[in-house]
Amino acid sequence: APAPQTTVESRALVSVPPPPPSPERPQAKPEMSRELGLPVVDVVAPADLPGGYHFEAEIEGRRFLATVPNGGVRRGETFSCLMRSLETVGADVPVGRWRDRICDCGTHGFSHPLVINTLLCPLLALGQVMTRLNVDVLGRPLEFKPRSTSWLVMLTVVGFWSGMNILIYGAYNYKWSQNIPLTVADMLAVCTLNAATLFFGIYGTASTRASLREKYMIREHRCFDLEDCCCATFCMPCTICQMARHTASYDHVEAACCTATGLTSEMPPTKSRGNAALDNVYMI
Repeated sequence: APAPQTTVESRALVSVPPPPPSPERPQAKPEMSRELGLPVVDVVAPADLPGGYHFEAEIEGRRFLATVPNGGVRRGETFSCLMRSLETVGADVPVGRWRDRICDCGTHGFSHPLVINTLLCPLLALGQVMTRLNVDVLGRPLEFKPRSTSWLVMLTVVGFWSGMNILIYGAYNYKWSQNIPLTVADMLAVCTLNAATLFFGIYGTASTRASLREKYMIREHRCFDLEDCCCATFCMPCTICQMARHTASYDHVEAACCTATGLTSEMPPTKSRGNAALDNVYMI
């Protein structure tokens, strides 16, 4: 059955003009399969807004984030968007922007458990981010499972990778001690194992970053819509570290190396902070 249509009359409560339209940055199109069950509403634009712009709306006492479609809208123009509840994005996580930059890994000090994890074992740190976002090991949101087990899966992958490398290098050492030359198959074994693990980490990081951006409505700004792939390929530890900082405020929660979420305890419920968690918000 089609989602119900509701018209929201918008009234501007602030006089701050929105940013100028940026046609070179079109809105990313989310997969509709991830948005099943959300109603669709018709919103009257309170001002000229660029495509991909996010603002807060309210209907019948329910507040939600409206997203301007690709191409932008004019003041008074009606457009349709998904009625996405603010509760689905988290009250303490910035929406529409990153909490900080990808190179801000030392914000909390280089001895911080997050930094140690991402440098020494990035797959485990990635698994912690996946658990927070409730996505699987391929970065896909879990629709039916209440809790992600990605950290345990990543722990198993790291254990398997470590064990296989130990076995392979043990075999190398035995051959060297017996003056047996290494064959092409010996070299291919270690290369294939490590290349497959590296590819798995890159794919998981890129997919998780894409899911995070979709959930918190963060647009790509560089690399011609290949930002997720480029960040995961060339800056994997920094990318994982940025995602972890974005999904947890380390000023209020304590980090841990060996927990499923990378935190010493579950993140406490946050009190309403109005619009402090939102960026690029235009109140209506």
